[in-house]
Formats: sequence, C-alpha cells, structure tokens
Amino acid sequence: MLAAVLHQLGEVPRLDAFAEPVPGAGEVLVRVAAAMIKPLDLAIARGHHYRSPLVLPAVCGTDGVGYLDTGERVYFTGVRAPYGALATFAPAQCVAMIPDEVDNLTAAVLVDRALMAWLPLQWRARVQPGETVLVVGATGLLGRMTVQAARLLGAARVIVAGRKPSDMAEMGADAMIDLRLPPTHLHEAFGVHAAGGIDVVIDFIWGPISEVLIAALTMTSVPGERGVRIVSTGEPREDPIALTGAHLRDAPVLLMGNGPGHRPSSRELEAMIEEILGHAATGALRADAEMLLLSDIERAWERARTRERPVVVRVG
Repeated sequence: MLAAVLHQLGEVPRLDAFAEPVPGAGEVLVRVAAAMIKPLDLAIARGHHYRSPLVLPAVCGTDGVGYLDTGERVYFTGVRAPYGALATFAPAQCVAMIPDEVDNLTAAVLVDRALMAWLPLQWRARVQPGETVLVVGATGLLGRMTVQAARLLGAARVIVAGRKPSDMAEMGADAMIDLRLPPTHLHEAFGVHAAGGIDVVIDFIWGPISEVLIAALTMTSVPGERGVRIVSTGEPREDPIALTGAHLRDAPVLLMGNGPGHRPSSRELEAMIEEILGHAATGALRADAEMLLLSDIERAWERARTRERPVVVRVG
C-alpha cells in the first residue's frame, strides 16, 4: 500500500510503499479516505512526543475517516504502530459511524478538534447541565470549540478569559475576563466571577495565570458539592506554579490534566465521537480545512506546520 512514511525523526515523511496491516485482536481494518495532519502528528514525527516511534520506518497519522469492508463510512482512531492514518489501510481500535450529512473533510477535522473540548469537559470534569464553565485561553481554536462544547453539553453559564477582547466578544459567552490585566486586577476579576460560582475550569494556558486563578477560587468561590474542577489541557506551557496547602484546604479545588495518555475506553470514546458527529449533522458544529492529496504529502506536511489552516490529506 501507499503511505506517508517517516524514515528519520525530524524529517518530513514521504510517499512510499509500506506493508499492508493485518488486524489484530480488537482491531478492524479501515480503507482510509482522508486524515488530518495534527499538531500531535508533527510532534511525533519530530521525536518530541512520548509516542514518537522507536523503530523506523513508520507511517504517520493518528486518526481519520475511511470505510469498513461492509462499506460503512467511519471515523477511526487508535491505530497501532508502525501503522498510521496516512495510508491506504489502517488497523483501528475505535470506529464511529459518520452520518450522511457530514462530509469526509468535516469529519476528519471536526472530531479531533471537538474531542479536545469534549474530553476535558465530559470525560475529566464530568460537567453537568446547569453548571458554570470558565475557559482560560478561549481565543485559540480549541478555546472556541470548548465554548461551543460547553453550551452543547448543557452549561448554563460560560465565562471566557483571553487576551483578545474583540475575539471573545464574538463567542456569545456570558462574561469575559481580559488576561492582560495586572495580577492584582486579574485576581479581582477572577474573584468577582468565582463569588457567583464556578464549577469547571478548562485551562489552555497554565503557568502564572493559573496561580492567580487558583488563589482567587480558593479565597472567594462558594463551590457546590463537587467543588471546582480545574483541567489543564491543550498544549500548555510547562511553567511550574506555586501551590500552597491552603489552596486545597480552604476550598475543594480539584486539579486534573487531560492528554492523549489518559483516554476513556474505546466504547466510551466511540459514544463521544458519535455525539460530536450528531451535532455536526445538525450544523451545530462546523469545520473548514485545506485538502491536499497523499501524493503531495511533503507539501501538505509543510502547510500543516504553518498552522494557518487545518490540512486534510485525501488518501482514497
């Protein structure tokens, strides 16, 4: 089969022949139609991720859209190394049926982006209808998706915090916090909203701002039975934060992380993906991307590195 094959960490993958996979236990064979080149894929190929291959050559790509041997169109993930999504065939551990109303490009882009919002909200924080969600770092693509996801998951109130007030004003949030404020004023701003109750915080930034937030939540929030669940997610900086025992003693603040190393079971993940695709079918969630051919993988890879626009590779 043809595939985007990585021969050396740090290099750009190139179109090459690769042995076809034989599905193992718990896997299904997918004939790939399209796959997005994600920041995760770029990091893996650079050798900057714990999932970077120890044995090369290997096929790039972690999830995508394709067809089962029954003809059903599916979104797939959980591909076993050295195979990947950017190939004619991929062995997948998790598949979810795609509604007819959702095209391949939309599914390839949207599910990955939406999962980055659904997982911290639904899987880690267990957000409940009627709760208040604060999104820190809301003006990025993932932040915007998280605002939409919070609404669709039943949040009664969504607060956004970012450095671009004009962008935040377009999100339809209930309140905004300008992260450019000096620490003292930022503490006050967080405190005002915390006094009204914050149940879930999705933090795309981490670092000094998180310190200010946790201090404000500890001093002023009136948490419910489940406390304030703070989830660090996305690609946050690795800055350390100062956390005193008082932060945890004085208010039930629960700190959690969300990343590819912590995922729900395949069945739970499939249900989550089907929920996302259901919203896409109604038009509640949309996605746009540039599409290039697998035969042009080197150009597609370079385009994905710019992050100007999502890049989807059409395979079949």
